[in-house]
Amino acid sequence: MASSRIQALIDWCYQHQVALSNITIIDRPAESPADIFGITVLADSNLDNLDVVAKIPKSSILSRRTSQLLSDIPDSDTNSDDVMELTLVLAYELSLGEKSIWAGYLQSLPHEQVTVAALWDENEDKDSQYAAMWLQETETARVILELGAGHTASQSISGYYNRVACPIFYQAGRKVTLSDFRRAWSLVSSRSFRVDSYHGLAMVPIADAFNHIGENQVHIETDFDVCPICGSLQSCPHDEDDQQIPSLSEGKTDLENTCDMVMNAPASAGDEIFNSYDTNLPNSTLLARYGFILEGNEHDYVSWDAVSLPPSMQGYTRAPSEEFTGIWTEELLNDTSLVYDYHNTPGTSVYTDSTWHIPNPTKPHYRVNSDGLVSIDLWTAAAVCSVKMAGGNHLGSISKHSLMELARVQVALENSENTDAGDLATVWLQLRILANLVQDLCRSRLEGMYRPELSIPECGDLLDNLPATMVRSRMAVAQALSERATLIACRDGWGDLITSLDEAIPDST
Repeated sequence: MASSRIQALIDWCYQHQVALSNITIIDRPAESPADIFGITVLADSNLDNLDVVAKIPKSSILSRRTSQLLSDIPDSDTNSDDVMELTLVLAYELSLGEKSIWAGYLQSLPHEQVTVAALWDENEDKDSQYAAMWLQETETARVILELGAGHTASQSISGYYNRVACPIFYQAGRKVTLSDFRRAWSLVSSRSFRVDSYHGLAMVPIADAFNHIGENQVHIETDFDVCPICGSLQSCPHDEDDQQIPSLSEGKTDLENTCDMVMNAPASAGDEIFNSYDTNLPNSTLLARYGFILEGNEHDYVSWDAVSLPPSMQGYTRAPSEEFTGIWTEELLNDTSLVYDYHNTPGTSVYTDSTWHIPNPTKPHYRVNSDGLVSIDLWTAAAVCSVKMAGGNHLGSISKHSLMELARVQVALENSENTDAGDLATVWLQLRILANLVQDLCRSRLEGMYRPELSIPECGDLLDNLPATMVRSRMAVAQALSERATLIACRDGWGDLITSLDEAIPDST
């Protein structure tokens, strides 16, 4: 028998023409095994690729366009910030309770603030405060600053609440506290979808009922190309001044203007069906925005932006990177255990509906991946610096050939092969400086973390001894532990290269 909140959700779906096919929605109690609890979607029967398991009319989603709150308020008055705008309308609709059109759907959402790390710093509970300390100098802390455009997410939320939201709530005759607003933001951060050019960001009933996993079986599909003024799929008066361009939506009626949950992998009857917002998100992003982490996430990394690199390496970051492309050939990358090509790692799923903007793909990636390998961009920045330091060269006089030679000798040394470079002593010196630069980067990051004196085993013991009820703290320590292990693996890998150098030239010191 369905729980009361599941039954209310199903009844609401029926009233709003949300069609469900061959799936069952259940509410697992908190005492369920393997910590799997809450709303879960199961397959009623065997499902195949391309099966549609839910059709959600866009008229039933909750967005800036469908809520009455902002119907008479121009975008400029709400700063055209779609995350904050959706938070605004969601907080308003939640404050209406049973009077909201979306009441049956809204009651199915978590009643407490979602455990997104972006909000821990200003939560008053012990778990959040302890967890926030463990985020110090982690990748998650960097993501949180990005969410707040240079401020913490909590600071941005508080500022928007006081400056924009409060006057609008007052006009609407609703009392919404900052705590209520932060809860709404956590729901938007963790559960919203970018639907189309009219609605933008929206809460999509049923789509957010599927739990997240990397190996997902279902994804959301929508017609993004709609009229940005009225949302129509068909020709409308707003098209008259525009050039008519055929689209994938041509021929469809507004009755078909839906968000569809479509299978992209088979599932057997009784299996849980998982969704994914983006298949290559690292745990730092998942923790900051969605409030959970995945064990053994292969997409994890530790990164630096250009300004956080040592001053000696920043000279390269201001130079055109194109002139140094192609240094690391496929053959070299196959033979190295210290460098990887970010662009050839598993990419974003074609089924991506991220709440947040996708990063600029041309931006350099100064990273260490989950295996402790440095990205080509980070290697190149350190390599240019090492060549300059070894020979006193200016950036403009460093040739691509010299860096290719450095990469070739490095790989030969890694594999205990002969290194027949023209000026071997100089290349070895450059390689030693490069290795020291990478090690120093890792050490500096490690020293800035919370409780840097703790070893990996000691952090593991601390994690094991944390109560299961301290969910945020357990995730924070686990993520900090993972990043420490990554940095240590990188540091030690380059340490092994220095040892190989010492063995190859024992009298070099």
